[in-house]
Amino acid sequence: MNPRLSRAPEVSPVVEFWDWQLDARCRSTGSQTFFGTEEETRRTRMRRERDAKLICSGCDVLDQCRTWALQFDESHGIWGGMTANERQRERSRQRRVQVQY
Repeated sequence: MNPRLSRAPEVSPVVEFWDWQLDARCRSTGSQTFFGTEEETRRTRMRRERDAKLICSGCDVLDQCRTWALQFDESHGIWGGMTANERQRERSRQRRVQVQY
């Protein structure tokens, strides 16, 4: 997957930090499966998201990818088997849980 680094941490490149991406199942898949266009129809988006999630479901680094997307507030695409809306809801849920403790 071609990561969008706009919210990436400001750290020196460290192989271990990015290394999980080398094992990502999506590495050989075009980014169009994981990132839609503004012109795509709802039906096309739903199909694309389903296909991306299917790829993610069998990925060895699903948890690392999901953690990355949640930690760095990725606002586009499918990461760790989650859409941007699903990640937004998960971050909200995590904040509510933190406030309760």
